[in-house]
Amino acid sequence: MQRISRTAEGIFRVTSSGGVWQARVVVVAIGILGRPKKPSYLIPKEVQSRVRYDVTSEEMVGLQILVVGGGDTATEYCQFLVEKANQVELSYRGGELARPNPINCESIRALVERGSLRLWLASNVCSVEAAGQRILVHFAEQGIGPLEVDRIVYALGGTTPENFLRAAGIHFYGKSPKLGEGFSTSVPALYLAGDLTAGRMGGSIIQAFNSAAAAMRRICAEHGICRI
Repeated sequence: MQRISRTAEGIFRVTSSGGVWQARVVVVAIGILGRPKKPSYLIPKEVQSRVRYDVTSEEMVGLQILVVGGGDTATEYCQFLVEKANQVELSYRGGELARPNPINCESIRALVERGSLRLWLASNVCSVEAAGQRILVHFAEQGIGPLEVDRIVYALGGTTPENFLRAAGIHFYGKSPKLGEGFSTSVPALYLAGDLTAGRMGGSIIQAFNSAAAAMRRICAEHGICRI
């Protein structure tokens, strides 16, 4: 998505690489991962094709995967990947998982106890390099690694695409979009959903689903265009 504009008649024009679309109501759900936070160390070109910042851009099944991060998104990525029969490792720089909600923390503990997940607390990835068709991961801490994996998934958060939203006419409180009931914005008939509704710290998959459902309920009530 490149631009959202609104005609005098109240019709949105959504410009993207695939063309121009028109709609009476628009929900923006591009997420903060449109601008994901990347690690400070260099990711070599030979490795970049095997690095991900989400779990939807590629169907990953039966692989050894390292997830880097310690929030709700990272823990939910781990749960999703385990269900896809992957061997999953989670690296988090903190000494304990304190950021995820209690349900996600308990789910991670259960996966560790079952042997479905290996958890590396107080670990910091310092560099990665190609190892044939795999990735060799080096840690700053002695006694951890190096670890060889098929994929790395970074869940380090991201930044809200502020300029894009402001260009669409959306008002902000500081660095966060100003939102009303059902995640409506200051632009009539323009809504946000997903991580865009969670502020700078980002949200979780569950929150993303809940915000989308709330936006749809509001659209049905306000615009009467739902077909149920």
